[in-house]
Amino acid sequence: ASVDPGDPFDVTLTITNEGQASAGDVSIRINTSSDAITLGDPENYYIPELDPGESSVLNLTFETDTAAPLGLTPIVVDITYRSAELETFRQAATIGVPIVGRAEMGIASIRTDPVRITAGSPVDVTIRLENTGTADAKSVRATIDDIPLAGTKESFLGTIEPGNDAPAVFALDADRAGAFDYTLTIEYVDDYG
Repeated sequence: ASVDPGDPFDVTLTITNEGQASAGDVSIRINTSSDAITLGDPENYYIPELDPGESSVLNLTFETDTAAPLGLTPIVVDITYRSAELETFRQAATIGVPIVGRAEMGIASIRTDPVRITAGSPVDVTIRLENTGTADAKSVRATIDDIPLAGTKESFLGTIEPGNDAPAVFALDADRAGAFDYTLTIEYVDDYG
C-alpha cells in the first residue's frame, strides 16, 4: 500500500488486450520519473501478440533511495502496439507509488545536572531523543516509569524532524540515596499513524 524510503517494492503489471482484434508487436517501456526510484529489472519488454481478452503479467522490482521524497511518485508505462491493420498505437499509463516515511526514535544521550547527585537535592535528568527515521515524529511525549523519586516524570517535545534531536527534561527530587532503574517510554505519531 505504501513504501518506506530505502525499501524495495514489487509491482505486478497486467497488460490486457481489451479490444476486438489482436494486438501485435507490443512494446512496454517502464520509465521511473524520479532518480530516487530505480527499476531492478529491464526497462523494456516485448510481447509478440495479445489476442482479444488475453493478458500478460510483468512482475517488476523497484529500489528506492533513503532520501526519496515523500508523497506520490509516478512511474510511467509507455505501451506501443500494432493493430491487425498494422497501424501503430501508443498508450501511456501511470503507476502511482505512495512513498511514506516512518519515524524512528532513539536515545542520543543521557545527562544529569548536577553530575554528582547528593541525597536530598533536586536533579534534572535530560535525555536527548533523536529521530533516525525518514518522517517527522509528531506529538512526541516521553515518560519515565518505575522510579521511586518525586518530581516531573513526563516531558512533551512536540515534533522532531528526521536527523534532529530534542531534549526530554525530567525534574526529580533525589530524596534518598541509591541507584534507581527506570523505564523510558517514548510515544509519537508518524505518517503511518
